[in-house]
Amino acid sequence: MCKIPRSKGVRGFTMIELVVVVVVLAILAAVGLSRMPVQSRMKLTSCRDRMMRDIRFAQTSAVTQQDNYGVIFDVALDTYSVYQGAGNYANVITNPATGTPYDVDLTASFTGIDLLSTDLAGTFVEFDGQGVPHESGAELASQKNIILKDSALGDTATISITQMTGMVKYQ
Repeated sequence: MCKIPRSKGVRGFTMIELVVVVVVLAILAAVGLSRMPVQSRMKLTSCRDRMMRDIRFAQTSAVTQQDNYGVIFDVALDTYSVYQGAGNYANVITNPATGTPYDVDLTASFTGIDLLSTDLAGTFVEFDGQGVPHESGAELASQKNIILKDSALGDTATISITQMTGMVKYQ
């Protein structure tokens, strides 16, 4: 058997070690890239669920406090706020979980998720002491929708608020 002489003090990697490292890196890259759409969809779902909770919180607060509470949406800025008082949009309440104003900025909290549109008149929904949803001073005449969009994938999520009951659901 013929041995290849090695120079003293010179160390290196064998071809097999290099091939193994390249294969492992390729597998990790393939797994990472395949999960990107899943993570993006999870972000859209998380945003949708958060917004639904916040709308339900406004409704629950209206019933328990026997005062009007609402959520106002700013489609241009991708934000929404929870407020107290009939038509008092500037009276943003304090978020009980964080102790900060109940303003939600989608661009900061959910990068890549846009508040695409809402068919609410005046872009707000307000709940009275019985939890009945209103827009522009009148009870909702029909189901209203808020649409979120994942700008990376183009996927959308629709949140619906049912007239009379104020049930919040997604489609």
